[in-house]
Amino acid sequence: MTTQTPIFGFPVEVTSDAPGTTLREPGSLAQAVEDTLADGSLVPVLVAFGLGDALIANGFADKVLQDLDGRIPGQRIATEIITTNGSTFTTTETVLASVTADLVQGRTYKVVVDVQLASDADGDLVISRIREDDVNGDQLRDNYVIIDGGGSTARGFPVRIDAEYTAGSTGSKTFVLTGDRLSGSGDVFLEASADNPAYLYVDYIRTP
Repeated sequence: MTTQTPIFGFPVEVTSDAPGTTLREPGSLAQAVEDTLADGSLVPVLVAFGLGDALIANGFADKVLQDLDGRIPGQRIATEIITTNGSTFTTTETVLASVTADLVQGRTYKVVVDVQLASDADGDLVISRIREDDVNGDQLRDNYVIIDGGGSTARGFPVRIDAEYTAGSTGSKTFVLTGDRLSGSGDVFLEASADNPAYLYVDYIRTP
C-alpha cells in the first residue's frame, strides 16, 4: 500500500504492507513523528517502521536534524573560542571569559572551561571559578593553579574545570570564568592566541 503523507510540509511517499502496521491513514505518520520529536524519541520510530530511507527524501533529513538540534544528550550547544590574551587581574575577582547557551528547564548540562593562565611574575597562586551570570553569581566549581615558570614569566598554565548545571527555567543562560590572585606579586591574565586558543563550552548531557 502506498500513501502520500505530508510531514513538516514535505510530501513523503510511504509504502508498507506489513501486518499490524497502523500508520496508513493520511496524516497519522506525520502526527507520530511530530509527537516523538517532542520527547526526543524519533530514532526508535524510524527504525521500528523501516522508514529511514523514505523519510530522507525531499530534504526531510535536514529538517529532522534541525528539529533534533540540542535535543540529544551529548550534543554541544554552545562554544566560545578566545584567541587573544585577556586583561590582567590581581587580587580582585575578575570575569575572564563567558559562554551563553539556550537551556531547557529540567535538563542537565556540563559547562567546561579549558584555558591557560599566565603572569608576569613567578609564584602566583590563582583561584579560578565557574559562576552563573557574572562575578557575583552562584559558584558551580573552582580550581587552583600555581603559576611557576621556573624563571620564564608569562608562561601559560592549564586550567580545566567541568561543572554540571540543571536548568531551573527555559531560556538563555550565561556562565562566566573568573580569576583571583590569592598570593604572589604578578599581573595575571588569560593567555590565548590563534594557534593556542582558549575554550568555554556547554554540552547537554541528560534529562531527569
